[in-house]
Amino acid sequence: MKKVIVCAFFLPFAAFAQKQLVINGKVTGAAESTLVFLTDANTPTDTLAKAKIKEGSFVLKGSLREATLVNLNFAASKKKALLFIDNAVITITGTLDEIQKLT
Repeated sequence: MKKVIVCAFFLPFAAFAQKQLVINGKVTGAAESTLVFLTDANTPTDTLAKAKIKEGSFVLKGSLREATLVNLNFAASKKKALLFIDNAVITITGTLDEIQKLT
């Protein structure tokens, strides 16, 4: 009986933990250790996730309340891409010179 109560208590937390945004990115043309960060397009001062480029790749992790419009920013070059995303695992590839053509 105690096991059932404990499982019922943690079940909502398990469902919440599954809703996470993960962006795996590989962008050529960006310098090593370049800061990459995700901001809300409507509130650009609201940083949702950030990481540094290592060996041409980066991983951003965070969570969103709902699907939203965000900017993927590359600090050193001051370039950004506009994306509409939700909590999911997303893979992005492309070149920094053609940032709006990321796939």
